[in-house]
Amino acid sequence: MTTETPLPNVPPAAPVPPASAPIPPGSASSTAAPRPTPRESSQGLICPNCAGVVPVAEGLRVVQCPYCNLHSLVQGERGVRRWQVARQVDRGRAEEAVRGFLGGMRKARDLRRLATIDEMVLAYLPFWRVEATVAGWLFGRVRKDEDETKPDEHYVFESMHWNDAAVDVAEFGVHRIVVSRDDLSPFDSQTLHAEAMVFEPSESRTAALDEARNYFVRRARKAAAQKTTSYENIQLLRPEFALVYFPVWIGRYSYRNRTYQVVVDGASGRVMYGKAPGNILYRAIALVGGLAVGNLVLVNGTILAALAQTDDDSLGLLLLPIAVGAGLILYGYRQFRYGEEVEDKPRDFQKADAEGGLLGGAIPSMGDLPKMMKTGMTVLEDLEKMSRQRRARNRVSKTNMKLLLLRCPRCNHALTPGNDDVVVQCPNCHAAVAISEGGLQLSPAQYAASTEPRPETWLPFWVYRGQVTFQSRRTQGGRSATEEAQKFWGQPRRIYIPAWACELADARDLVTDLLAKQPTLSAITPPEDAAFLPAAITTEDGRKLLELVIVTLEAQRKDWLESLKYELKLDSEALWLLPAQRAGDGWTLLIKGG
Repeated sequence: MTTETPLPNVPPAAPVPPASAPIPPGSASSTAAPRPTPRESSQGLICPNCAGVVPVAEGLRVVQCPYCNLHSLVQGERGVRRWQVARQVDRGRAEEAVRGFLGGMRKARDLRRLATIDEMVLAYLPFWRVEATVAGWLFGRVRKDEDETKPDEHYVFESMHWNDAAVDVAEFGVHRIVVSRDDLSPFDSQTLHAEAMVFEPSESRTAALDEARNYFVRRARKAAAQKTTSYENIQLLRPEFALVYFPVWIGRYSYRNRTYQVVVDGASGRVMYGKAPGNILYRAIALVGGLAVGNLVLVNGTILAALAQTDDDSLGLLLLPIAVGAGLILYGYRQFRYGEEVEDKPRDFQKADAEGGLLGGAIPSMGDLPKMMKTGMTVLEDLEKMSRQRRARNRVSKTNMKLLLLRCPRCNHALTPGNDDVVVQCPNCHAAVAISEGGLQLSPAQYAASTEPRPETWLPFWVYRGQVTFQSRRTQGGRSATEEAQKFWGQPRRIYIPAWACELADARDLVTDLLAKQPTLSAITPPEDAAFLPAAITTEDGRKLLELVIVTLEAQRKDWLESLKYELKLDSEALWLLPAQRAGDGWTLLIKGG
């Protein structure tokens, strides 16, 4: 039996360059488009081959010596990948943005006329950035009508990104930036330090990862819009963690012997945050108007709502004018009480999913008041001190790094892996070589029998014998496919997980297809001159993808799931190389079934 499984949208393999050809660090012959490599250099490390000094960018796993062109594995604490956003706004345009900020009804009426800009400081602030494909299922119930709900199985498969300040910039009010992958360019430390103040991160990386995951899960729950959720299984596939240095102009201006600051986006020219003296007349009008209109809504609105009630379920209608009236009164009072100094905080630059207080953060909270007494330059001095301390710690930690020359353990030929590759092929003896933190070793990769005598290439798969045992499979809606599910998973199954850097959606579909077809692989002697794509997917990431596929298969059965609890056992892990040939822009597997 011949099994021909199409693999959509997976481009063919790129040729493997000779060992002597210079290859930029981080490049790989994989399906993923190569991204630029950061130029930020750590303390130089010595090349194990020629003793030349090799610059090592933080976050890189594989580096190339600029003298002998050989590749080495970075062992030890590598840090995180760093990027920067190019500055597009000059000083003149930033000053125009500050002057534009000085107008407004809530600000002092003569502010624009009397304010003088004292200083404009360019700084690059660090922001943690996490990008991942968020995939999973949420089972629960959604509203059917006013009185009823119905079962719901919501599927999430979406690329999301999150960012947050990596230093304490609460005084500037800039907790988040507007940036896309296309805006990122390699971090050039020397150029940035010559141009502006550059601050190093002081916030916890672990806390940032936790906050990013919580944000992704909240977005998934919000998209599901379920009234009640009884089960959720959400995975973060291929998360990318990085540090982004973003340009900001920090302007200081004086008004009536007091100093205020405005923060301007150095990429777009938008005001990200600003402080200004309040308008006394506006504060008085807000107080009187808030009390008058609020009391009117509170009293008259409550009476009208009570008269309009027809049953006991109209409590919400009765509470609505009370909430609106109380909110207007509180708004007027807070504008009068705390409006001596106002803050502009656009939502785009606030924490992701942050509520921002009353009226979207237009009114400062009680906890913000002490910070309003601190000047921006005082905070800059604190940040600069923390940056010096951070750089000192980095110099110490980088001494623990070392380079391991990447040569084939069998023939000693130079290897040229990509930054994420975990198994590569030696271009000389064609052996499969596994690259890990502990070093290099030959991988017992097995070639599968092909339906064609000379297939075009071979694709790597992690192959397991897997057993899924249901501990509970609860359904809602009166129909159950539990017996069908138990029959499907009643015996161990072979599980095939793509190990090369293909699109996640294609990998998901391929795992599902091969799990259902269950082709039997026959090992053969490695064909002469056979070339395979490097494996760039770790077994940990493969297990996350498998969790998604298991729940997806169960959700596709003809019932409504309420919850699912199972035990997954995987054994006999092996790397198989399956024959494939081009099919349009992708590949078709050519494996013999049995």
